[in-house]
This record gives sequence, C-alpha cells and structure tokens, in this order.
Amino acid sequence: MSESTESTTSDETTPSPQDTAVTETSTESAEAASAGAQEVPTTATGDAALPTADAESAHSDDAEVSAYRPRQIRLMVTRVDPWSVMKVAFLLSVAAGLALILATLLVWMMLNMMHVFSSIEQFINSIDSTGMVAELVDFLRLPRALALSTVVAVANVVLLTALATVCALLYNRVAALVGGVGLVLQDD
Repeated sequence: MSESTESTTSDETTPSPQDTAVTETSTESAEAASAGAQEVPTTATGDAALPTADAESAHSDDAEVSAYRPRQIRLMVTRVDPWSVMKVAFLLSVAAGLALILATLLVWMMLNMMHVFSSIEQFINSIDSTGMVAELVDFLRLPRALALSTVVAVANVVLLTALATVCALLYNRVAALVGGVGLVLQDD
C-alpha cells in the first residue's frame, strides 16, 4: 500500500508531457482572457476545439454587424511621373481632337439641312454686287470647316500634352516643398 501512495505522490510532483501542454494552454488562455480576448475552448490534449456550424454562424453574424467599421487610409501624393502624365494627356487630347472634328461635321450637316448656309450666301450676294465679300462664303463650305477644325485639334493635342507635362513637373517641385496632396481612402 505504501508503494501506491509513493507512486501517486511522484505522479503529482512530476507532470506528464500531456499535462504540461494542457497547463500551458490554460495559462495562455487565462492571459488572453485577462487581456480582453475571447477564450478558445480546448480539448484534453490541448488542441483547439472546433466550434459547431450554428455557433460559428451566429457569432460571425453578430461580429460583422457590431464590429464592421470601414478602414480609412491617409496617403500623400508626393510625386507624379511626368512621362505617364504626358502619355495620358496625349491620348485624352487626341480623343478630344477627334470629338472636335466629329462635332464640326455634325453641326455643319445640321446647319446645311436647315439651309442656313444658302440663306447667308443669298444675303451676301444681295448686299455685295462686286463679289468681294462673296469669297468669305467659301470658308463656310464643309472641306474648309473640317480643315480648320483639324488644324485646331492638332494644335490642341500639342499644347495640351506639353501643358500637362509641364504641370506635372511643377507639381513635383511644389510637392517637394509642401509635402503634396493628402488623400483619404476608405473601404466599402
């Protein structure tokens, strides 16, 4: 009988490896609980117990509704790449130039259908008997109007591309002095 008492005493003083794992897990969960974290249930071997599907879905629904806050990130635009600004400005100004040529064509066709140009030509011919002012009516013809709008569109492409690139370079210099433009981005 004394042998069994001695063995019981020795078992209590030297814990087994499984008992050590359970004790460490219990200590960690106690520390987490004191820090305000939710305790994770464990099995006898110290492994985390898997929650049931009902408990998990109920818990996740409550957590999503109560704890969801959109994240906000504050960023500063400190540098703009002039090469990429030039490429984007070029493509946008080419699109604007094509839109200008197309708008010129549509407006000219609409005015021609309403007989505006023929009325202007008749009026000028009735006023000017010498025909000097009648030469100005040639500028109202479709080929001249499209040529003029094409020249304006090409000039816009060159000027807008150069202006956007110079503005990007100026922005980089100013941003180096004052820090740039601040942006706040938010999650949906």
